[in-house]
Amino acid sequence: MHCSTNAIESAARIPLLHIADPLGEAIKLSGLTRPALLGSRHTMTRDDILLGRLQARYGLSLLTPKGEDAAFVDRVIFEEFVRGQFEDTTRKIYAGIIGRLVEQSADSVIMGCTEIPILLNPEDSTVPMFDTARLHALAAVDFALA
Repeated sequence: MHCSTNAIESAARIPLLHIADPLGEAIKLSGLTRPALLGSRHTMTRDDILLGRLQARYGLSLLTPKGEDAAFVDRVIFEEFVRGQFEDTTRKIYAGIIGRLVEQSADSVIMGCTEIPILLNPEDSTVPMFDTARLHALAAVDFALA
């Protein structure tokens, strides 16, 4: 839905809390600048969902998996997450993908699909992980209570 942000922001009479903004603020507050982004193929490639906004507003330089790693991340989202269960090796493969992104200089990981935090644990990464859904929900609560 965030690919429609510009149209929504210009048409709505109320503020739009974009999922990238609390995420970008949390990453910047942590002093990090080069997160890896895991999510659907669209989330990992389209500028109008997360990438463009995080780069333009927060100066972040994002890394995404390529080739077979990108295809695996996307496939798991649409084939395993929808069933509500994961193959035994999925967590280990995701951890390997994160490791390769860290080797390419990623200093953190954005879990850009709401189900990824169900799969991954903090010990699956050597760098901090950011849960977009959690950060977005907390920002909505803060906004509602302000």
